[in-house]
Amino acid sequence: MGSGIVGESANSYNLVHQGLGSDSTSHSRSMNYIGLGVMNDYTYTRSVNPMISNGNKSEQTGMVPNNDPSSTSGFTVYNISVDGGQDYAIYDPSNGYVYVVNYNSSILSVISGTKVVANISLGYFTTPLYAVYDPSNGYVYVTNFAIDTVSVISGTSVVANVSVGVAPEFLVYDPSNGYVYVSNLDSNNMSVISGTTVIGNVPVGVGQTYSLYDPSNGYIYAINGSPHSNSVIVISGTKVVASVPVGSDPTCLVNDPSNGYVYVTNLHSNYMSIISGTKVVGNVSVGVGAREAAYDPSNGYVYVDVLYALGNTSVSVISANNVVGNLKVCSGTPPIYDPSNGYVYVGGAPSDTVSVISGNNVVANVPVGLDPVYALYDPSNGYVYVMNYYSNNVSVIMPKSSSTSSPTSGTPPTNTSSTTSSTNSSSSTSTSSSGIPSSTSSKSNGSPFNLTFLILIVTVVVIIALAFVFIKKR
Repeated sequence: MGSGIVGESANSYNLVHQGLGSDSTSHSRSMNYIGLGVMNDYTYTRSVNPMISNGNKSEQTGMVPNNDPSSTSGFTVYNISVDGGQDYAIYDPSNGYVYVVNYNSSILSVISGTKVVANISLGYFTTPLYAVYDPSNGYVYVTNFAIDTVSVISGTSVVANVSVGVAPEFLVYDPSNGYVYVSNLDSNNMSVISGTTVIGNVPVGVGQTYSLYDPSNGYIYAINGSPHSNSVIVISGTKVVASVPVGSDPTCLVNDPSNGYVYVTNLHSNYMSIISGTKVVGNVSVGVGAREAAYDPSNGYVYVDVLYALGNTSVSVISANNVVGNLKVCSGTPPIYDPSNGYVYVGGAPSDTVSVISGNNVVANVPVGLDPVYALYDPSNGYVYVMNYYSNNVSVIMPKSSSTSSPTSGTPPTNTSSTTSSTNSSSSTSTSSSGIPSSTSSKSNGSPFNLTFLILIVTVVVIIALAFVFIKKR
């Protein structure tokens, strides 16, 4: 969901920031969480990571390991400049693009590999927040919070602007009917879009900020953000089928397909609610401040970002309805799962790092930009894209399996994080400063070029000899 200006829930989130700039040595910001219950009026100062730059050619390598450095060495971080205030991103499998929502500039940056290939203007002062991809038509939908519309994107062009409710925020796609559901923060409804047309409005209460599609039953679950409602609305098509009471101030939903459960993070309770269908079937104690969550299909765990106080956060690891681990990391971005290696990534301020989690262990802390608020996995190249709210860039984390080769597109990194060598192999590859293999030498017993040349010489000699014999007989 990101930590943007709008807030983590229906609570007020006031943010003041000073001292930004690539030449700054430190900066500070003041946060005031009204009604959060776990903290109030916290101010801190931190040093800017010297490895971060706002240029397209910025690149850094390495990590700060928590455990065995040899097990995860080789991460490369490559920084891409964008327009600023990026708070969310989605991946479009039809073209391989990553769409980055820039909150401050009303620009949708389109990234391919490590290059910005387009900047789509959504209009003046539109305040875009979230986006979703619709595979039934190939469109990308973006909510414009300030002007009560949803922009419909095809490739790199805006094809429509759809009027919806007041202050549209989150979106979710329902593959069972092809509808896109828009959570309107200040309306009493969710707008339902089919293609480029609103076909209905579902009453869900004021302040809904998050929604989820559950493939096990085809329901849409939407958080009812009305004061003291503390409920999740269950929707089928354009009808409300149930209102499920949960904990105090629900903020996020995640589905566990292995058991059909929907987990609800309750910011002001010390537990998560577990919904099956239209009923709460259990609770999991995780402490006050549960915000974001993600499911890891490789082990069946649910990872929950839990806020205790500013700078004192953790990730709880849940199996079914039990907490099986608590990892002390600086969290803030929603946890994301990387199917290529089974890792879960979560990061945040003030450390400006992304922690890499494997099972119950933090295996690495990778430095990124200032105030990472959201991360996204790109299955086309195996990269993890991190939105850095205050450094006007996107950090691209390349695992060691892909960091030794050049990115799929765009300007390649200036260095690689690891070199590949083998003492047993008969061939070796050298890597240039651009990160692209520059020369290949062969140590095999026979070169293809030498063998071809030898065959050619023998053929010429045989032809001359036969010609000589033929002439002599005549």
